[in-house]
Amino acid sequence: MGQDRQAIYLASNVFNTPVSYQWEEILVLPKAQMYACQNISFPFFFNLNLGGVDTDTTQPANVTNPGDDPRSEYLVTSLNINFGGGECSGGCNGLIVWAIHDPLGSTTLTGTPLIATANNYSLPPSATQPGGANSVDSGDTRISGMAMYSAGSVYASINTNGGAGQPSFILYQIRPFINAASGTIASAAILNEIPHVLGDAQSFFYATQQPDVEGNVTTVFNFSDSNNFVGLAYVSRRAAQPLGTLPDNGIFLRNGAAFYNQGRWGDYTAVAPSGLFSAGSANPFPKMWFAGMFARSDGIWGTQIGQNGFTSITEP
Repeated sequence: MGQDRQAIYLASNVFNTPVSYQWEEILVLPKAQMYACQNISFPFFFNLNLGGVDTDTTQPANVTNPGDDPRSEYLVTSLNINFGGGECSGGCNGLIVWAIHDPLGSTTLTGTPLIATANNYSLPPSATQPGGANSVDSGDTRISGMAMYSAGSVYASINTNGGAGQPSFILYQIRPFINAASGTIASAAILNEIPHVLGDAQSFFYATQQPDVEGNVTTVFNFSDSNNFVGLAYVSRRAAQPLGTLPDNGIFLRNGAAFYNQGRWGDYTAVAPSGLFSAGSANPFPKMWFAGMFARSDGIWGTQIGQNGFTSITEP
């Protein structure tokens, strides 16, 4: 799900049977009429494809900053179950960026050709926990969590094979460009691509990133290895952080407490801004809220919610 000032965007994969993929479907739902509990009519799109090959698991962006009002709604697709040929088990490269324009009028959906990524990505192995190598489901190569729009860029993440028998993730900052007259997508560029410690024996998966109004980014993700049960961690990076890098590998918010024995792990984490900063307040720096799963002491999942933010200009 994504949303902007005008509409709510629901994207889904449609199957004929549990294993027979049919196509993607995107609904464009008008906000004002829905909030007023009125009957609605709405445009929708289906059978999205690139070069005749059906795409899957497109992620609409969420617009949350009060100062943002993009002319079109943006969506991002990675190669995955259908378009990637078996969940990119042999490796994939590239993203597709879409634009939905004029959601309350003559609505259009247009997409870019495949935009090359600096790093290939591939189906991640399951994550490791004490007592169980590769025993926690880390999903596939779809855009995980939410895609976020802020100040002209879309922020997204995918899971990938980390290269040492464990999952990791890649973070993207994508700049879409639209045609001024029509609002259709013209092109897109990846401004920042950050692979998180590829080649490490530790498991990192299901990341979500969100910038604040300055462009400082909070990323929340799950973490585990042979010595740590699945917990929730986060990392903060300044807007001035060099491209392609993070300041560190992250900080634990909540450590896992026991062996997770429920099979499927939750497919996403979440980050959201707490509001604009106020120069006259005791702490003028904006805060971010984030949430995700951890393994409880009884072996099932729990939810942990945290808040972070830079509290001083001297903080790295």
